[in-house]
Amino acid sequence: MQEYMKTCINNPSSVATALSEWWEHSSDTQESISEITGVDQSQVSRILSGDFVRITPKVKAVCKYAKITLIKEYADPTKSPILIEALKTTWDGSEQHAKAIAKVIQSLRNYR
Repeated sequence: MQEYMKTCINNPSSVATALSEWWEHSSDTQESISEITGVDQSQVSRILSGDFVRITPKVKAVCKYAKITLIKEYADPTKSPILIEALKTTWDGSEQHAKAIAKVIQSLRNYR
């Protein structure tokens, strides 16, 4: 089985989706996750089913176990180091290339 690694935005909905995807393909048991993370098995069960409203240290522990990296959500795209780095390493500096990159980004508008 290929190792699962994912990055998701640090909000309950995104985290619940990432954990659900991971759990669907995992061969781990809730008990083994509990033992390794120190999170009670009943809480592991609730976390894996998306039954949480905040990203608590216990949710983070399960995410760490699942190799899900949490990133901050940014309201201002200029404050996102991921976006800025992608632009720096991709854009050739021309207006034509800027328009092409903008078109690709806009095509992702409905991607979830």
